[in-house]
Amino acid sequence: MGNPLQVIKEHQTGYLYLFVIAAVFSSVAMIKQKGLFPDHGAISSIIINGLGFTLLIILYVLAFFKNNYILLFGSIALFCLVYSIFLQSRSAWRVTASLYALYSFIALSVTVYGIYLFPKAYTLLIVQSLLVVSMALWFRSKVIVVMNTFLFLFLLVIFLSTAHSSNSANIAFALVSLVTARTLNWQKERLNIKTELLRNTYLITGFFMVLYALYRLVPENYVTLSWTAAAALYFLLSFAMHNIKYRYLALATMVATALYLFIIDLARVEIIFRVVAFLFLAILSIVLSLYYTKKRNRKPEFEE
Repeated sequence: MGNPLQVIKEHQTGYLYLFVIAAVFSSVAMIKQKGLFPDHGAISSIIINGLGFTLLIILYVLAFFKNNYILLFGSIALFCLVYSIFLQSRSAWRVTASLYALYSFIALSVTVYGIYLFPKAYTLLIVQSLLVVSMALWFRSKVIVVMNTFLFLFLLVIFLSTAHSSNSANIAFALVSLVTARTLNWQKERLNIKTELLRNTYLITGFFMVLYALYRLVPENYVTLSWTAAAALYFLLSFAMHNIKYRYLALATMVATALYLFIIDLARVEIIFRVVAFLFLAILSIVLSLYYTKKRNRKPEFEE
């Protein structure tokens, strides 16, 4: 009292008190509900506690730990992950387990960034998205899936707008998008997902990232061929899994390949590569046309 408002020179381990206070407020999730207060009151208090803790820990980092915050956020990630697993079986409010799991992965993301920095951290953060989806399946939590989708798209926007192209990150974005979309379709009953919006978001993201990853990965003379191979692979997946959406991806990839071939390749690629690209695209188009002409009168065998 009576001193000017300023940041002190030494933190004097004050962050330990902050951790203890946050842990005490987190114990609200363990209260046995006996009708004494509404459910949203307990959940709201946990969210407010998390927001307050986040604000204060950011202030601590800016003041004292700008270059040494890895252990700090790693400890937060470990505590929240362990506590979320504990709440999954003990708490009366299952959503609280999802909230702490999400917070743990956010803290883990900060830790990964602190260790590797961008652009090296992108690949690990993308793969972490699959870990989050696995946790969502275990917890049967649609909340985790929705929030992970927003974080995944946010990371993708940052990557495309700021980072130099990285083949490993490009491939990781493409594969994780397609694998996540397939997982959501496979486990939609477990997650009680009624809409196709999340799955379609990952499929569309995967479609564009496959094209972009191949464009950056292969020599320019082979871009058209690589995209044609991707279209063929989509068609094979649609037949093997009896899923019509892979056919849509294949058709969209063929359209993109044809446009690239006529707009880009014809102006710069050597004649031999043009002929081979035309040949592959034509063969794939003819085979598919014959197949669907033969199958058009049969009973539909594809699922959505």
